[in-house]
Amino acid sequence: MKNNQLSPVCFFVISFWLYSCFGSDNNLLESYIPLEDCVGLNYGDTILYIREGVENKVMPKSILEGTFRSVPEGLAIDLDTGEIDINASETGLKYKIFLENGETQTVCSYTLTIGGINYPDRFFVLDQGEIEVMPVYNSSRRGLIPCDAGGSDKNCLFDVESPDGEQISDLGVVVNTNTGQIDLQGTLANGFFGRDPIDGQEIDVKMYYRIQDGSAGALNAVGLRFFYFETKGNVPGELIEEIEARQAQLFGDEDLNTNPFSRFAPRRSHFAPPSGRARPPYLVVVSRLR
Repeated sequence: MKNNQLSPVCFFVISFWLYSCFGSDNNLLESYIPLEDCVGLNYGDTILYIREGVENKVMPKSILEGTFRSVPEGLAIDLDTGEIDINASETGLKYKIFLENGETQTVCSYTLTIGGINYPDRFFVLDQGEIEVMPVYNSSRRGLIPCDAGGSDKNCLFDVESPDGEQISDLGVVVNTNTGQIDLQGTLANGFFGRDPIDGQEIDVKMYYRIQDGSAGALNAVGLRFFYFETKGNVPGELIEEIEARQAQLFGDEDLNTNPFSRFAPRRSHFAPPSGRARPPYLVVVSRLR
């Protein structure tokens, strides 16, 4: 790397001085730190897609020294080389990849998305009209799934048969096969939680789908975890806290999309990366508010 002439001690002295002058606004701090070393942490695109029936791996464009890690969990990345196995990664999520270099005492990062759909982690109170949930595409609030809502051209097919020939609609989940929208009221009425649902029930399912996007219609899947509670007051505090944490990490930091590269001194960045597992999304069905 080009900046090895700066010793770690000098780097931290300069970083501390800049941090003292500008407080915790690390946009200013980063403007004084050269980015050329971080541009090498580049995968050629910020959205990657699974492909069916082929090896689908990607390496950083440059050979880089350090240790790789990523958040949230779900990205199949080699910690030594940075190679990503796209087909083995959780799709529909945005990841922040970090390259930590102990010699220069710096961390570079790169933001990318593995294309696909996800569903928002949240509570759906049915008697308040929260009866349906739409998928999120490419981990962006602005992401539009390239689907025809009328279903005439079959650009999107949701709840297709799994490799074992199963569909979640067989279990009672009501899914619009053209848009991926899930009807929670209809799902409850279908007996998905049984004839007499019990507070705290959890049911895990996996929905398979195909989208004619960069994946070329490859068979993709998203796991879903459904919960049931009679009233909002019956929801445990621990689950409420976990839902709030998951909501904060669903879209990553969308402001980083305009510049996926960043470099900063450890513990000096304002980037608070999401942690833990983002999958499966939690769909908490609450029959009534009170």
